[in-house]
Amino acid sequence: MKGINSDVSKNIRLGSILSYVNVFLNIAVSIVLSPFIVDSLGTSQYGLYQLIWSFVGYMGIFDLGFTNAVVRYVSKYRAENDEEGSKKFLGMALVVYGVMAALIILVGAVIYFNLGSIFAESFKEGQLPLAKVLFIIMIVNFTANIFLNIFPAVINAFEKYTFQRGLQIVRMVVRTAVVVIALLMGGKSIAVAMVDTIIAILFFVTQMIYVLAVLKVKFSFKDMKFSFFKQIFTYSFFVFLGIIVDQVNWKLDLFILGIKTDTVKVAIYSIAIQFPSYYMMFANSFSNVFLPRATEMCAKGASNKAFTNLMIYTARIQWAVLFIMLIGFICFGRQFILLWQGEEFVEGYFPAVLIMSALTLPLFQSVGLSIQQAKNKHQFMALCYFSIAILNVISTIILVEYLGMIGAAISTAAAFLIGHGIIANIYYRFGI
Repeated sequence: MKGINSDVSKNIRLGSILSYVNVFLNIAVSIVLSPFIVDSLGTSQYGLYQLIWSFVGYMGIFDLGFTNAVVRYVSKYRAENDEEGSKKFLGMALVVYGVMAALIILVGAVIYFNLGSIFAESFKEGQLPLAKVLFIIMIVNFTANIFLNIFPAVINAFEKYTFQRGLQIVRMVVRTAVVVIALLMGGKSIAVAMVDTIIAILFFVTQMIYVLAVLKVKFSFKDMKFSFFKQIFTYSFFVFLGIIVDQVNWKLDLFILGIKTDTVKVAIYSIAIQFPSYYMMFANSFSNVFLPRATEMCAKGASNKAFTNLMIYTARIQWAVLFIMLIGFICFGRQFILLWQGEEFVEGYFPAVLIMSALTLPLFQSVGLSIQQAKNKHQFMALCYFSIAILNVISTIILVEYLGMIGAAISTAAAFLIGHGIIANIYYRFGI
């Protein structure tokens, strides 16, 4: 692995391999399971499920970029052999996660009583009671996700990718089996939501046990200084902006389509954007393991050339995979959707191609984001992405009015290409 030499550990290699295994299994399971779920729920109820899930997904902004901060600072303390500093930081982080979880419950309660007015034009008769039940279950899921998210972050900071990726594979297999059983027994969208929530909590608890019992990580709640809060949030705020951008780029389209059209269009578009999400998973499954490594390189004073070599190494691997995927989908994607989901869903082919094409340049350079965060130089690009996301909101609302889901795809593709592609490359060259 020329370019990063001894910086690449055996654990990163195996973790990367397991990441790709996880992605392949995710795609294989989704290809087999999605038609079964759509048939079991019906297009309208499936669209409702996806609409509520995407809406609740906006609660992810309450992470405030803190998960990335946990990975970065725990990695930094480990590189500096500062166990006491790590304990105090983790204690403070757990308190912050608790506050975030409480905020989700509070905001969720307000939204719950206003769901009918928010989706007044898109809900069909009888859908509101079901939507409210789904909303409650998914809020519980997200609350647990936020509060317990500190434990997978610590595992990543310790670079225990073999355990983490292996656990993700087990979780996916278990979830698939239980969902199939629940649907075969006559369960509907509520059953699927319950399965996802229970399994998520169980596996977060497993990660907590691993962190406390195996890694023997300790938390200290003494001497939590507000000056330290300020330092952490100065870093995490700009990561938080990136989270908002992701929510806009990946969930806003479904939300706007849900308001302006109906749940059937939401169902079709949700199937369409699965393909760009698979595309992104392939790229990120490899690059995501490098934030702790880049942080350690930064703490030890690595040169810009070393970081450039890291980007080149990952980009070559990612480009080889992404190019094959993109060309394959362009040539055969339409026929695949027709065979996979039926004629009704073929309308999603062109939106999927648009977004995948726009993602290509940003994705094979995605490790650059980890380098920005490790060097604490992600502020400028976070502001750029956020500004472009605001324009994406405006243009999506306008284009959906005239072009439907094609308009949503055009707006999102433009945001990816301009912000994450063109402007990001200029910043890599001159900013860091």
